[in-house]
Amino acid sequence: MTDEMKKNLELRRKIRDLACEIDGHVDHGECFYEEDMLAGFCKTLDRMKELAQEYYASNKREMEMDEE
Repeated sequence: MTDEMKKNLELRRKIRDLACEIDGHVDHGECFYEEDMLAGFCKTLDRMKELAQEYYASNKREMEMDEE
C-alpha cells in the first residue's frame, strides 16, 4: 500500500467521522437556534469542505502515479 493510499484511507475516516458529527448537529437542531452553535456548525462544514478538497487532490495524485 502506497503512502498516498494510506493518506486516502485516513482522509476517508476523517470525512466519515465529520459526517457523523454534522448529522448529530442537524439531528439535535440547536445549531439552527443559537448563534454561537451555528458558528460552530459552519466551522464543521468548512472543515468538511477542506477535507473533501484534500481527498480529491490526493486521489488525483494517486491516479497520476498509477498511470506512470
